[in-house]
Amino acid sequence: MVTLSYYRYYLSIYINITSFKTDILKSVRLKTIGIKMITHNNKFFITILGLIAALPPLAMYIYLPSVLNIAQSLQATTSEINQTTSIFMLGLCLGLLIWGTLSDRIGRRLSLMIGLFICFIAFILCNFCTNIHQFETLRFIQGFGLSAGSVNCITILRDCFTGEKLTKNIATIIVVMSLSPMFAPIIGTGILSTFHHWNHIYLFLALFSVLNFMLVYFLKETLIKSNEITSLSQELKNYILHMKNINYMLNSLISGLSFAAYFAYVSISSVMITKVFHFSNEFYSLCMSINVIALIIGNMLIKSFVSSSKSKDKLMKLGLFASIIGIFIYMYSSYQVMNLYGLITGMFLLTFGTGMISTLSTSTALNCVEKSFGAANSLNSILRFGLASLSAFIVNQYMGQTLIRFLSLEHLAIILFMIILCLIARFRNKSNHSELSLN
Repeated sequence: MVTLSYYRYYLSIYINITSFKTDILKSVRLKTIGIKMITHNNKFFITILGLIAALPPLAMYIYLPSVLNIAQSLQATTSEINQTTSIFMLGLCLGLLIWGTLSDRIGRRLSLMIGLFICFIAFILCNFCTNIHQFETLRFIQGFGLSAGSVNCITILRDCFTGEKLTKNIATIIVVMSLSPMFAPIIGTGILSTFHHWNHIYLFLALFSVLNFMLVYFLKETLIKSNEITSLSQELKNYILHMKNINYMLNSLISGLSFAAYFAYVSISSVMITKVFHFSNEFYSLCMSINVIALIIGNMLIKSFVSSSKSKDKLMKLGLFASIIGIFIYMYSSYQVMNLYGLITGMFLLTFGTGMISTLSTSTALNCVEKSFGAANSLNSILRFGLASLSAFIVNQYMGQTLIRFLSLEHLAIILFMIILCLIARFRNKSNHSELSLN
């Protein structure tokens, strides 16, 4: 009897320990699943997308304080090092063609992880560059890989949100993307002054890409199975379908034109401020910071006040009004008094207005699409960067005061064309609403 009671006693202890271990394993497994599956309802979801979206502009501008050091190390000129930004942009534009449709086939999460892995390899290999040609090649690869983040962040938002929520979240991402180029040179300067070698800048970017890779690993896939693309012919059909969607194309063109107006100024701002007006590089940095602040204020207004289609229309009107006032101040300052501070004020208002228009029209364009969001966002991004590159190319054909005056005329033409497209889009929306009410 004593032996039997001992057996019962030890059996009860074993059962309790086993059940306790099972409870622990279940809780750990549940916690692990909870960590892996960060959904759009999680409070860190937008933060993660913001960090991913911040990497491309960070990688584009963080090396600027070390241009002289890189040139000396690679036995190249500073202009050759600066030209790698254009090569980076070329890789970015090529990636826009590929990553959007690829994400419709293999998913947002996997395409992001592949892009970040490519970036990590390119950042690490930068430390072993011995000549300018190797550096140019790696900058191209960096742009190509990082474009996966540029495309997929907005695409993921469209997977999860519609309407005003989509607009607010796009505004949040653009605020983060606007802050990134402003702080990138400061971070680059800090790394350079601490470690005294430009290689550590790319080691920092490699670590940042690893952090993003880990965060993406814990994101839940947002691509719906029924929306997956299975063939190349289907991808091409989706592109054609988007191009036939007039409301989508109108809003994408408005978004592209607004970005073109801003990018045209950015492309010649350095020459205008340092060569035409003979101000220092530090003053130029201050001017660029002012424009970034204008972008942030505009998008913060959208985030705070967009709540319905009526409020979106009012914000769009505010953006157009600010752009028109800005362009007239800019034109007066360039044609009458040639005052730099007037030009800066005009560009502040123009950047504020076009920044708002770009966010609102991008959100509206993606809301016009029912499926294949990756391809839709790729096409939208291609239009934006294509029109921006074209406007920058045209304005860069001029020099001196003629450059500034032609820029004001180009901006005026862009704003007028945007107003026409906005009126067409508004007329189409009204006619569609009236048809629905009649039906």
